[in-house]
Amino acid sequence: MARADLAPGLAAAQVGHALITWVLAHGAPPDNLVVLAARDEAELLEVTRRASASVDGARVEVFREPDLDGEATAAAVDPRAWRALSSLPLLR
Repeated sequence: MARADLAPGLAAAQVGHALITWVLAHGAPPDNLVVLAARDEAELLEVTRRASASVDGARVEVFREPDLDGEATAAAVDPRAWRALSSLPLLR
């Protein structure tokens, strides 16, 4: 998931960073990749909080972009927590 308030190219790069963060923390990436859009940083952080609480042991990795003063820009979320993400649109 990435922030919809970022420029499209920047949002795409942040998705890549979040996926790399996931792989470094957990090994192989999930089998499926769906890229969703959070409205802004506040929604990104709220959705990731809900996702991590929705399923026991659900893993969430939030990427914070150093070039944007450490703002949360994207996240990779355990596929088991999909219900917490179901209201988000696809990233466009």
